[in-house]
Amino acid sequence: MEVIYTLEPRENFPLWLYGRLSGRRDVFFLRADLKSAPVQDVEAGRKNDRAFATFLAGQLKEPYASQTLPGRLEVAWRGKKDKEYLKRLSAFLEKYEAAILRFSLHRAAPHLTLKAELPLLQSGEAAEFLQDLQEALV
Repeated sequence: MEVIYTLEPRENFPLWLYGRLSGRRDVFFLRADLKSAPVQDVEAGRKNDRAFATFLAGQLKEPYASQTLPGRLEVAWRGKKDKEYLKRLSAFLEKYEAAILRFSLHRAAPHLTLKAELPLLQSGEAAEFLQDLQEALV
């Protein structure tokens, strides 16, 4: 497991203000290999994220099926469809939709990649977040 925090520059007010106005925030990255590979690839991202839409559109060999979740996120999957697994993942994504910027689950390592806004995750308990993530992936 690899956890990375990237923080906004706070030393120089003009640079901080420019970054803030450009949409830069403190970000939490999590990359992990699971004990067993998932049966399907799952991608989730913000509905208005151009990079996410471009990624999905570029997968011509093995395209993703997608579904818009209530709120800010869109989820896409490919591979053997496991409705129960998608239901658990969707519940996790909906619960943390305000914080999650991008979520990737792949059959190839690293299996899990998560990018989230750090301040929104800090408003709750880290143990609860990780427990919810573990329950969604089981």
